[in-house]
Parts: sequence; C-alpha cells; structure tokens
Amino acid sequence: MKIVIIARHFPPEISGGARRPNMLHHSLAALGHDVFVIAPRLPKGVSGLAVDHPATARSDDGIVRPPTTPDPIWRVWQRRLLLWPDPERWWANRVVRTVDAALIDFAPDLIITTSPPESTHHAGAVLSERLGCDWIADFRDSWLEQPLMAERRPGLTRAWRRWGEARIARKWIRRTALATAPTHAILSELDRLGPPRRMHLYPQLATPIPTGPRAPITTWDEAAPETIRLLHTGSFSLSDPDRTLSPVLDALDRRAAEAVHLYVAGRLSEAEAEAIKAHPRAHWLGLISTDTAQQLQTEADGLLLLAAPGTTAVPGKLSEYQNAGTPILAMGSGPWREEAHLGNQVQWESLARRKRRKRRKNNSGSVDGTTEISMMEAMTETHALLQAFEEARKI
Repeated sequence: MKIVIIARHFPPEISGGARRPNMLHHSLAALGHDVFVIAPRLPKGVSGLAVDHPATARSDDGIVRPPTTPDPIWRVWQRRLLLWPDPERWWANRVVRTVDAALIDFAPDLIITTSPPESTHHAGAVLSERLGCDWIADFRDSWLEQPLMAERRPGLTRAWRRWGEARIARKWIRRTALATAPTHAILSELDRLGPPRRMHLYPQLATPIPTGPRAPITTWDEAAPETIRLLHTGSFSLSDPDRTLSPVLDALDRRAAEAVHLYVAGRLSEAEAEAIKAHPRAHWLGLISTDTAQQLQTEADGLLLLAAPGTTAVPGKLSEYQNAGTPILAMGSGPWREEAHLGNQVQWESLARRKRRKRRKNNSGSVDGTTEISMMEAMTETHALLQAFEEARKI
C-alpha cells in the first residue's frame, strides 16, 4: 500500500513529538509498505518532501527566552482570529499548496496525519478529498478537555474559541476513516467531540536504542562515583504550562543529605535554566540528539517522569522510559496513573539506596535485545492499526 505521513515534527528535529511519526514510518516500511513523509525536514534515507518551516532555520541553544520586542497586539489578535485551530495552520496550508503535484505522481492509497499541532489534520482532510484516498487522523494529545494551548483553556474570554474549535474537531473527526490515539482518555475525548466512524488505540511506540558509541558529555561522564544520576529528557513548562520544575527541585532540597543529582536534557524556559544553574545538585545537559538521549536513559540510575497535576492521558515519555529498562521515578497526580503500567517505578528513598546494575549486552551490542523487541512491537501495533483501518473501510 502507498501511504503518506504528514507530521509537523519529524527527525532530525530534536523533539519528543518526532518520535511517534518516526516509529510509524519505520514500522510501515518494515511491513513492506511504500511510505512518503511530508515534514519540515527529513533525514537521509527517508523518501518524501520537506515543506520548509522557519523554526528549522533558527539557531537553537535550548533556552527559550521571551522576545526582546513583543509582537504588537494587533498581530497577536490576527493570529488568534485567522489561524485556527492553532498558529501552525499556515504550515498546513503550505503543505496543501506545495505537495499536490508530488502526491498526484505518488498516488497514495492512504494519508496519515499525526498531531499536535492539530492543524496538521487540515492537510489530511483537504488532500485526501482531492486525491480520492482514505485518511487516518492520529491524536497524540488532548484537544479541548486538557489542552496545552492557553487559548483553548476554559474561561469566559475563550468560550468562543473553544466553541469554534469544537466544531472544527467534530468536522475532521467525523470525516476521517479512522481516528487513533495512544491512550483511552484521548479516545474518549474524540468520541465525545465526534464521534468518529471508528476509533483505535495505537499506543506510544518506543524507538530502538542505538548501539554505537555516543558523544561524550562532560557533566554526565565526570560525575562522582557515588552520584545517583536521576535523568529527565524533554522539556517542562514549554510542553505543558502546568508541568513545572519547582516540585522536583523542592524534592531535591528535602533530600540534601542524599547523593541524588538531577540531570535534564532538553529545551528549557529562561527561568528554568536559571533555577537549574542555581541549584547545587541540578545540571542541564543542553540539547542532545534522540540517539544520545536514549543511550543516557540506559546509563542513568533513575528516570524522572513528571506529569502536571490532574493529568488524564498517560505521558508519552513512559513507553520511551520503559524501553530503557531503567527504574522510573513518577511524580504528578491524576487519572493517568490508573492507566499507566508503572511496574518499574521507584520512590525517592529506594532510588537513593540503589545503584545502577550493569546491563547485559548481547553479541550484537544492543541492550538486552531491546532494538529487536521494540521494532517487533512497533510492527505488531502498526499491523493492528492497518487491520482496524481495513475494518473501518467496510462500514
């Protein structure tokens, strides 16, 4: 089958949102399908079309600072009034304008769009209709019930926005042949917004752990032997305004006598970077590649999984952490804990008492065969996704 994947985030971009479409691409290709990817940038060896985005050309030191010259208020309101359901709608429009001819030549049987941003689904809706092919819409995050965008949060001044986006969501969800999500909580939201013709639980897929040598990281590699390295990969409030760093640093302060040090790899706000710099047992590793992040996850003594208070959907980082096989320290309350499988979870006290055990390596150099297992699981889940799609076509 000829399949198009449209994703705003895709390697080589350093982003947690790039993992899911990347593994979807690899698993579809491994199943023998002809896959064409549309994203702002593409790595070598991936067939598709790069539709430029200004963010890919910016220099990025990993710290997001407030603009020195804020946009005039008219421009802010212009974005809010014209770019629905989110500011990335212009990129989705560019995709529609740019790829028409390329997709006519490719003649796809199926288009898969994955969000966030939700505006990516606009491209899927338009192009699937023009090309006469089917469309699967994958929703990785909550849209309106636990939104990450401030403009979508409940409030009198935002009621019109939420009403309008609910109509957009209903239109797209009902049009797609199959709506997918990584958690039951998000599927339930889609059912209330749509409902779609058919839904399918497509879990988060863990990417294979690289087996080659990694780049040296002085702060990490030169830690004292007694240091217990607690690692967090990814951002905090930049991904979810309610997921803040302060509870983690407070927990470190309450355990001043212990040898636990927090290591963070990923983008930070300026305030978060300053807070880590000021803390004697917190360290920022900067922006590192996905491969390096996965290797550090296997080397760490513990992995920090932080959710915002009241979170309903299971954080996508959980499957990635579980794939590493390293003990997980979970923080944050909410219904997500009931759906998550935290069999490898530890508490601060037990983390402080244990040191990482040497992991056995097989003859190929991979960690406990994780590379093979994660790909097999991804192929199994993706095959089930396509089976659900075939069933949906019969409705």
